[in-house]
Amino acid sequence: MASKFKMIFGGVLRTAHTLWLEVVGSLFLAFALLFGVYAVQAYRKYVTMSGTGSIWIVGAAAFLSVLTLVFGVQSFWRARKLR
Repeated sequence: MASKFKMIFGGVLRTAHTLWLEVVGSLFLAFALLFGVYAVQAYRKYVTMSGTGSIWIVGAAAFLSVLTLVFGVQSFWRARKLR
């Protein structure tokens, strides 16, 4: 039964999986952009306040930006490999 289902709807499932990976990759890239902008803003605030702000916030935002960027690129890479 499962093999017949896969044979009938295989192309639809593959297309849906590719679309899912591209949508998730886009969301991750959007989050990477937001975290990157926040990291720059936090760094500027840290520099202008003469070090009274927290450098941990800058580091955490930069780390999250890089992490979500990697996940976004990986998601698009997996979608490309499915084709």
